[in-house]
Amino acid sequence: MENNKEYFLRNLNFQSGFGVDLAMINYAPRNIFYKKCLNDIKGKTVLDVGSGTGILSVMAVDSGADKVYAFEIDKKNYELSKHLVETAGLSDKIKIFHNDFLECDNNLLDLGPIDVFMSETFANDVFIQNFSYISDHVYKKFNLSKQFVSIPQSIELKISVVDCGLLDGEFLPGIEINKKYKDAVDLSIQKYRNSYIPIGQKEYAKEVNTDQDINLLASRLIKKPIIQTESRHIETFDVDGNLQSQINAFEKIVDLPVEDYTNPKLRVDWFLNFADKSLQITGNVNTVWNILTYNFDKERNWKFKFRFNPWKNNLIVSQID
Repeated sequence: MENNKEYFLRNLNFQSGFGVDLAMINYAPRNIFYKKCLNDIKGKTVLDVGSGTGILSVMAVDSGADKVYAFEIDKKNYELSKHLVETAGLSDKIKIFHNDFLECDNNLLDLGPIDVFMSETFANDVFIQNFSYISDHVYKKFNLSKQFVSIPQSIELKISVVDCGLLDGEFLPGIEINKKYKDAVDLSIQKYRNSYIPIGQKEYAKEVNTDQDINLLASRLIKKPIIQTESRHIETFDVDGNLQSQINAFEKIVDLPVEDYTNPKLRVDWFLNFADKSLQITGNVNTVWNILTYNFDKERNWKFKFRFNPWKNNLIVSQID
């Protein structure tokens, strides 16, 4: 009978999309960004929250970190990262905790002063994976050194309008098939896309009795935009221990010039910033993060209200007159 570790590894899914994702750990722009940010950490103590496979922790050790404390709440991710770190002979440098980080503090764990906090708990709707709560918790509950830095230091929101053109169809079975059947499948797919509302927006509508019709329906681009306006800066959120307060207080109305577009969508781009380094985590056609866009009525004013769902931290965009 195979041992537990072999059974675990044999049944691991590297396309799970949650912490263990081959496309993500192979995503060079993300890896290069964090590697550059960790350039000056020799002899320092690093905190890595939501460590997944442990790739950022290993980058920190490679860059000269004296000690890395990694936190991973998911059991399978914890077991995998523990195995990888042990196999790499890095257990003396990297200590991995299988804990809910938000229930831990410096007194409980006695970690000593933290020099660097880093986390990659982001999604295409950037704040929905609790990064704001995690980063605020670091500032409030842990012993931070005088030279403490956070990676990233700030997160920037930009928007643009794209014209995707009309889709010819997404059902491409690779064989000749009844055209009416193909058209019916394509129509069904398009109806799904046009009516898709993220879970957070559904709950927002229910919890605060908001008419969902005023909120733009979130969708994802499925082909490269034909036309795109220049990106416009909307807001920069500082990772300073008060990030969730900034999110809660955020509300902005933006007027955009009307363009002669066929099928316009409002595109959201998020950037992670550290010193002079920046990583665009959404919006690139080849990125592993999906591009987040919002449908809107091109016949109405191109005037939009931005805010966050106070329960889920997902971005809510409304078209207003």
